[in-house]
Amino acid sequence: MGDPRDHDVVLPEEQTMEYYWIARVADMWSPIQHPHVPANNFEVSTSVITMLLRFGGDPGKEGECPRSHLRRFHELIDGIKINGVPADAILLRYFPFTLEGLGG
Repeated sequence: MGDPRDHDVVLPEEQTMEYYWIARVADMWSPIQHPHVPANNFEVSTSVITMLLRFGGDPGKEGECPRSHLRRFHELIDGIKINGVPADAILLRYFPFTLEGLGG
């Protein structure tokens, strides 16, 4: 093996702590990509959102097993069917509402 100083190593520019503390816009975008919904009749229902906010009496109970949370959510949403809307689209649109109150 050769001397590591013989290789071109690109080091990141030095940044202040403020640079790392401030949230960048690119970091605020959700990584969840919603599937294309060909139907034009899909609206997020306020009554379903209200139901999800009451999800088990304690939305996204802190300390709840993630698998139990997903199972309960799936059982609740499984009854919602909209013609032309994939089930995954419905699940992805409504799931974030089950986590309300957990962000601190």
